[in-house]
Amino acid sequence: MAKMSRLLPAAFMAVLHSLNVRAQEPLVLTQAETAQIDGRDWERTGPGGASFDAVHRTVLLRFPGAAEAIKARLDTGLSLAKAVVTLDYVRHESRPSGYTLRDAMGAKLWATSAPRWHVVAHALRQPWSTHGTFGPTGRYRVRLLHPWGKVGASDPKRDLKPETIGPAELSETSRQAQLDVTHLLTGPVAPTEAGARLRAFEENGLALSKAETYDMRYRPPGDIYEWAIATGGHALTFSQPRLVVNFRPSAAGTRPPLLPPPVNPAAEAEKADASALRRVPDMLPSSELQSMARRLYQTRPDWLSPRQFDHVGDLLRAGGDTQTRWLFDLQFADLGKYRQFLRETLATLPRYWKGWGIAEDLQFVLQFGAFAPAHVREHLEGYWRSYLMPDLPTSAFFVPHSREAGAYWSQTGDWRGRTSFFRDGYNYVGSTQNFNFTASMGALLGGAFIGSEAAMADGRHGLERILLRYWTVLDGGTQELLDPYYLSITLSAVKMLADHAPSAYDRLIARIILERTMEMLASAYHPELRRIVAAAGRARLSGFLTEQDGIYGALHVLSERGALLYPTQRSDSRILGMPVWGYDFPPGRVGLQSLSSPWAPTWFRHVIDDKPFPFRERSANTIRGHFNPPLRRMTYLDRHFGLASQDIKGGMADVLGQWSRTGQTASGIEHLGMLTVRACVNLCDLATSSGGEPVRAGSLFTVQHDNRAIVFAKPPTRADTLKEQQIGPGEIETVGSVLGLWMMESERHWRLFVNGEEKQPADLPLTLRRSDDLVLQDGPALIAVRPIAVADDRKIVVALGGYGGTPETGRARLEPTLTIANMNRLHGTPLSKSAYDKQGLGRSLFGGFTIEFGDLERFGDVAAFQRHIRSGSLDVARLTGGHVGVRYSSGGETIDAAFSTEVQEVAQHFPIPPGSQTTAIASRTVNGVSLLPPAGLDRDTGWSQQSANGRLEKNGAVLETDHGRMVYLIAEPRGRGVLAYNLTPDPTNWRLTLPEDREIRSIGKAGLLRVEIDQEKRLVAIDHELSPAQSRVEFTQRFILKGFGPEWTIRAAEGTTLRE
Repeated sequence: MAKMSRLLPAAFMAVLHSLNVRAQEPLVLTQAETAQIDGRDWERTGPGGASFDAVHRTVLLRFPGAAEAIKARLDTGLSLAKAVVTLDYVRHESRPSGYTLRDAMGAKLWATSAPRWHVVAHALRQPWSTHGTFGPTGRYRVRLLHPWGKVGASDPKRDLKPETIGPAELSETSRQAQLDVTHLLTGPVAPTEAGARLRAFEENGLALSKAETYDMRYRPPGDIYEWAIATGGHALTFSQPRLVVNFRPSAAGTRPPLLPPPVNPAAEAEKADASALRRVPDMLPSSELQSMARRLYQTRPDWLSPRQFDHVGDLLRAGGDTQTRWLFDLQFADLGKYRQFLRETLATLPRYWKGWGIAEDLQFVLQFGAFAPAHVREHLEGYWRSYLMPDLPTSAFFVPHSREAGAYWSQTGDWRGRTSFFRDGYNYVGSTQNFNFTASMGALLGGAFIGSEAAMADGRHGLERILLRYWTVLDGGTQELLDPYYLSITLSAVKMLADHAPSAYDRLIARIILERTMEMLASAYHPELRRIVAAAGRARLSGFLTEQDGIYGALHVLSERGALLYPTQRSDSRILGMPVWGYDFPPGRVGLQSLSSPWAPTWFRHVIDDKPFPFRERSANTIRGHFNPPLRRMTYLDRHFGLASQDIKGGMADVLGQWSRTGQTASGIEHLGMLTVRACVNLCDLATSSGGEPVRAGSLFTVQHDNRAIVFAKPPTRADTLKEQQIGPGEIETVGSVLGLWMMESERHWRLFVNGEEKQPADLPLTLRRSDDLVLQDGPALIAVRPIAVADDRKIVVALGGYGGTPETGRARLEPTLTIANMNRLHGTPLSKSAYDKQGLGRSLFGGFTIEFGDLERFGDVAAFQRHIRSGSLDVARLTGGHVGVRYSSGGETIDAAFSTEVQEVAQHFPIPPGSQTTAIASRTVNGVSLLPPAGLDRDTGWSQQSANGRLEKNGAVLETDHGRMVYLIAEPRGRGVLAYNLTPDPTNWRLTLPEDREIRSIGKAGLLRVEIDQEKRLVAIDHELSPAQSRVEFTQRFILKGFGPEWTIRAAEGTTLRE
């Protein structure tokens, strides 16, 4: 017995030694089964696949026989210590198929910097097998028998466990990834449960995907658009998957697991009855889709008259957007383009920059959500999560164009970065107007779509602080008035916000901005010309002549007569090489957005269609608050013409004249004439622009009074600011200004007179003296031009054509029909830049023109207009302090202005240095009275006013508020409607008085407020909202209405109390 007791410890130690030896021997399983599934292809099985990406392609991985092999070790008295899945790197994709990419933008970056991407895994909840034809696909766990809960095995409740395993790097640098799966196989459970866990790991396995849905490695510093970072579709390929299991001796009393019997779902499927097999539909039934599309196209909303609904139809037929091309065909049960659209949507990668078309993605899910299959919605949710990064607070972000945004990746290697176009940056920092509007739209609507409170808070901040207070309230216009395609981007974004923003407060802000934008467009729109006549900064020549961007589409819908030159043309049509339709806000999208809500009250149509002439628009422009006193804009519209200018602008059209060539409503550019002016050195191309901006050298300073304008041109003060694209490769040869008269016609109908004598085309070119006057008659329009000069020290030439180029987005060279060149004579030309500066020519030379418009309706014939012009005078004189005085008299009115020759233009952001505007134009009067409006009156038109002076009055309507609160009033000239606002949420007493002793006023302080009186509908609508930070204790919700009888309908926002 004593001998036995001595032997037991030795035997125990031997057994323990044996267990330790076996525990140190890892179990390596190399028999693996893989399947690639692709969320874009519901039918294809991918046995043996080993490539996965971060978007649609997932690899399922399992180790057949793993449960028995691990159990065999556990049965020997061991317990599982660690389990790791290892993958060997093979390659990464340089150009994946089936995704939308910009190869030209990214290929070089992708090739020169190898990625360091990672694999992540999730444990699957259900068994699968690649056996036969019933292996897993993007839609099915067992093909045609058992669908996944969500496409791509992505449902965290039914398909996979939400816990992420990894990430583990798999790259050229780190060629083996290790995924720790120990937690899937261990834990204190009963033997049956432990066995079930082993069997589940063997049969269900893992879903492998790439961690990086995009990669900031490929974002150069300052790259706002992030052209190359959309790499989520670039796959990683692996080989030799292994399961490596390490063991340790088990604790005393540990019972081995009890394995349940194995299953082979694919093999079982082959035995299933054919009736059990079914295809999960990837969309609604064709009949239901057809019915919804027909209702959309055929149901006229209440706010559209039959004629306006016809105009919506014009836009829908023109198309050009991503939605109408398939919606139209769905009416006839043709699903081809619809399926193609869904494929294209699924091919969009996270953080792929879609430009201003991003509005259409949001429109698809917000306006046409019923057409969006669940898997497509989920894909778009992933897209917006990548941009909005909902897990991060606003404080974590850097402005997209900042140095910090570029440095973050290089310092951290974090593929996500800390910047987003739609979050912190452009909802907190003023940029271009369309940037700010698009950012707020994306954050608010995209945030609502994915349920991100942080993103919505950013978007709401941008909406109030940038879109409303900065771009809407800062002055009497807006940055993009009139930049036709940029303002169209902005208009689409604000309409999306007005229709779909998450709160009533958000929607009211957007509605106010929308209606103000539509007022600005309607004010400058000429119904006979069917063009908006306004000075332009960033614009293409086609924007003045042919292009019907979204701003025209919105006017067309509001109009009863129609506001388009080419309503029946296809979206890709061209006239003289120029596009007929804009592509930034295509007609189809305008039409569809018109079906959500009105662009403006229906009574706006009267100012659009039946504008009373003459009609004036005057507004202040501070250029983002930098110019105080502000710069000044003016549009003057008469029956057959319009003349517009901004006194100092530096854009594509500082001065723009347009006229009717027939006296009838225009239906093509052959019915329109146009006048433009440019200051130039050497090169003078009146047609070409880049990004909407002309190549300019010099400045125009303009003083306009109704149909007359003095346009003063000066060259650059210093030649060292001139670049080759401005003057060409040589020395300075010519300095001057050119006026172009554009008449697109096959046959000549215009007449040209110099000092009363008619000239024929054969007489041109013709040299003028500074005292000569030129008169053009074109149809009913009459235009007089005189050159500005102090002496006969220049060459003034009238010629056919010249000074043309190929317009941006155009396909043919265009030039004006007639040009007038007012060129200074340079003694000793050509001059070097240093000689130009040494002679002080930039501080002494000048030129320009006086312009006056008239028409036969007023003057009767061209001879009377000539007498009118010749009875006036033009006097030009050098004044002290580097100024030139110009006095232009005609018809009993005298315009006096003093212009500086010494103010230098600025290359970017501003036309001249802020603060120098009162030097550039030192004085401007008509008949001795200042042409400047009263201080604080930011906007004044034939039907609207905007000011913080405390009192507005227009067409019988009077709005009285606290001084210092920016308010706005629109009153239709014939009394058909009134809109009155408190433009900001800032508290103010508020009182609106109307003809016929009617009145609406607040009892106490009002916040953000919109009041509409529709005389035609006998409707009063009061929309009053407080911001989330405001208390109802501080603000009134009560209003008194006086003089509105029982025939009136009164509509008010919820919570608002009305009292007679």
